[in-house]
Amino acid sequence: MTTLSDAIRKLADAAGLDEHVVSDVQIMSAIRYRMRASQHLEATDYDRWASAIQTEKAELFEDLLVRESWFFRDKAPFDALRAQIGSASVPKPGNTLFKVLSAPCANGEEPYSLAIALYEAGMDGSAFQIDAVDISQRGLEHARAGCYKQSALREVPPAIVQRYFSERNNDAFVVCSALKDVSVFHHANLMNLPSSIRTQRYNAIYCRNALIYLNEPARGHVIRALSEILLPGGLLVVGHAESALVPRDRFVSFGKPGSFAFRKEAPQAANIRSPRLRAPGERRSTRPGVTAGKSKPGSQEAIPESQVAADQRAHSAIEGTQNLLMAARNKADAGDYAASQADLLAVLQISPTTPEAHHLLGLVYAAQNQFLLARQSFERALYLEPDFAPSIEHLSLLFESQGAETKAKRLRRRVNVVVNKP
Repeated sequence: MTTLSDAIRKLADAAGLDEHVVSDVQIMSAIRYRMRASQHLEATDYDRWASAIQTEKAELFEDLLVRESWFFRDKAPFDALRAQIGSASVPKPGNTLFKVLSAPCANGEEPYSLAIALYEAGMDGSAFQIDAVDISQRGLEHARAGCYKQSALREVPPAIVQRYFSERNNDAFVVCSALKDVSVFHHANLMNLPSSIRTQRYNAIYCRNALIYLNEPARGHVIRALSEILLPGGLLVVGHAESALVPRDRFVSFGKPGSFAFRKEAPQAANIRSPRLRAPGERRSTRPGVTAGKSKPGSQEAIPESQVAADQRAHSAIEGTQNLLMAARNKADAGDYAASQADLLAVLQISPTTPEAHHLLGLVYAAQNQFLLARQSFERALYLEPDFAPSIEHLSLLFESQGAETKAKRLRRRVNVVVNKP
């Protein structure tokens, strides 16, 4: 079984997935599920069978992917696309197409939503094209079929449903041919985009809720790759928890609250990096080379049993808040903001001085257009940790979107100082 789990790990690594997102525990859980589904209940029997069936590794990997989405997931990112059309010269039929990339595209809900947004903005189908990329073959098959349950249309006004979908029996809605005609689906890994994508130049790229699943080197690679194929002045739209990852030496905020959209600009000297988030309760080292809360090297001082028990309780509490924070992130990414908010408030009851929890709560509020509450949460995070760069960045974005450019510039300068500290 080790050989099979190692093969799945290699697939996850090739996709740039963080090891905490696709853990060894999750891989083994997926293997056990596939063993039951294939009726090979002995590990050695299943391992032998899976090694002989080329598609089984792909099926195992598919079980580890997150593909949950729905039409017009969040409103502001699509408003940003309409605003981008108004600020750009829309190509005429016969000239260069207005091109949008959706990467990843899950089951096709986002690329079809983008196509609807462009049609509703008055563009002709001959003037634009939507390219959609995903690593999941299952998701792409679903997208090409274009058949969705009513729950996927819960954010779509009835008039739009009537114009772009035909209803079938059994709670099924099929996208119209006009949407399929302008949408091209590609099976690809974001870490290795095919030439059919790399040779294109896009007016807008939607890469929402993908970067948070990647490890740090993969994030940098994907951002660089997307930046190369995005036209100057083009729009990059990311998820609500990802805007701090967008490099400010190449992108500026589009200025639409809650859209998490950025416009590509010429490179500048500054290089904003997102610092490592410390675990809840973890303290900054008091001086270089010394870890806070640990004895000096060579110390032989005995630790009382009561202190050991207290340390174990503290460690358990930290683990509990970490698990709640991870659950809150996952729920926010799935669009379940109410559940995410509840988890974050639970974290803050246990550990009210956790800046990461206040910061993530600010992101959840911002995603729901509750900008005053978002600002208060970011400010609480900064009260607890003045150098917490992600909250500084998001607070600057809020001020910028509300026209307070002086405050936004001051915060951006503050971020530069923080991330460039030795």
